[in-house]
Amino acid sequence: MIFFVFLIGGIYVLVIASFFYGWEKLRRFDMANETPSLFVSIIIPMRDEEDNILNLLNDLSNQTFPAKDYEIILVNDHSTDHSYEIASSYSFDNLKIISLPDSVSGKKAALAAGIQRSKGELIITTDADCRMKSKWLISIALYYIKAKPVMILCPVVPSYNLHSQSGKILNEILTLEFYSLLGSTAGAAAIGRPVMCNGANLAFPKNVYQDIQQTLVNTKIASGDDIFGMLALKKKYPGRIHFLKLKDAAVYTTIAGNVKSFFKQRGRWAAKFRFYRDPEIIVTALAVFGINLMLLVTLVYSFLQHNYISFFGLLIIKSLIDFPFLYRVTSFFGKKKLMRWFPVVQSFYFFYVCITVFFALVMPNVWKGRKI
Repeated sequence: MIFFVFLIGGIYVLVIASFFYGWEKLRRFDMANETPSLFVSIIIPMRDEEDNILNLLNDLSNQTFPAKDYEIILVNDHSTDHSYEIASSYSFDNLKIISLPDSVSGKKAALAAGIQRSKGELIITTDADCRMKSKWLISIALYYIKAKPVMILCPVVPSYNLHSQSGKILNEILTLEFYSLLGSTAGAAAIGRPVMCNGANLAFPKNVYQDIQQTLVNTKIASGDDIFGMLALKKKYPGRIHFLKLKDAAVYTTIAGNVKSFFKQRGRWAAKFRFYRDPEIIVTALAVFGINLMLLVTLVYSFLQHNYISFFGLLIIKSLIDFPFLYRVTSFFGKKKLMRWFPVVQSFYFFYVCITVFFALVMPNVWKGRKI
């Protein structure tokens, strides 16, 4: 048992240490005091977002980027609420709204439809429930002009606005877990081995659309447009997928407000693993799942043997790399107070990972009334 503890723990430490190194290697992007000369298209799939779409449109219309140099293409994916009516009544010259025909549906189809109608040199995708600050667009455009990557992974930062203390505590705990994914996304990209991205804040030049188009028409996999597109570009353009380390470039999204919705969301993410063929994603996923499964196994074993050395030893090994990495990521975003919940997250994280993987494999995934 001790041998497996050190073997699996060692593999996990190596993987996370490489992400940590990437995060530290990645320098904060300093924006020049200039306006980039290019036209940008912002593509937003929308389904049943009547409570959020107005906030997003307000944020997009208040960008410091010149209004003449960008367009907003909102693609209505058969919304069943008043999202379309609310968006249609919004007065902004840059806004274009299109609706998917009855014969097609889903986020992939919405993105494809929006990109095909776009005229920008740079495509940026986001979600209809996101918020952003006024320098969001100009920061991404400036980075693109300077670095010329084939894909820019931008920060997706969790936010919440709850009044109850119990709800706040739960969301702070879930938020800390979210930052671990954000840090891993950035760190992996920084060492030239991207393994994650988030379509809620993603940018790429339109001239590489042909390289990812196939991932958007693959109806066998309902979601995963972001990661599968990233993998296509990673294979063809190694080293040219960048993470933009800048708070101004972040979008803010409300995280799952309760445990049930949280598990459903993570289940949808985990369910896509069976379709990945990228060796670096597979190694990362197996390292993360392996150490958490091993923690569960050693806990049961320790309980039966009345000796918890193996369990606590592995937990300490994991924490010795997780804590400094998470501390640096949360500090960058001004959220290091969340680290007070680190012991709580570590104490249940292995349960959550094992349960999520199990249910992702055996339970159907449903999103906004659709089975995916």
